[in-house]
Amino acid sequence: MTLKAEIRSLLIQESVGLLSKEALIAKVDQKLIDISTPPSWLLDLSLGDYPSFEGNLDIITFPIQYYELLILIPDMTQRFKTGQLNFDLLIKSAYLILNLLSEDTDLYDLLNWITDEAEFYYTGMMKKQDVVQKINEALAEFINTDS
Repeated sequence: MTLKAEIRSLLIQESVGLLSKEALIAKVDQKLIDISTPPSWLLDLSLGDYPSFEGNLDIITFPIQYYELLILIPDMTQRFKTGQLNFDLLIKSAYLILNLLSEDTDLYDLLNWITDEAEFYYTGMMKKQDVVQKINEALAEFINTDS
């Protein structure tokens, strides 16, 4: 994966709530350690300035594509299972990703179902552990089916 592709992935993760701006900057700073002559846009990003004029790194001018969101699901699933991504953040991210998707996609159906299940917990209709188990199973099945 090229540097720009890696950074675009991080920018997408940040835009859908899977990564805080601070965590994004920390990951960019780590990249800077490994690069002897970093591009100016990477230095700008390290300082908190988004690369709005650097080709496909501008996720407004170059909108996030479906396949880029699909790529996030395995990592999101693993982070959720290991506790690196908490329940509320997973649900918030699901809502943000839903806003980027067409309704006629498998990923939309999955995330819409996940947010519906979360509502059962938030309204007191189901126990959190039951909802979490169902969500983990659905994410695993989606990954296995999509692969």
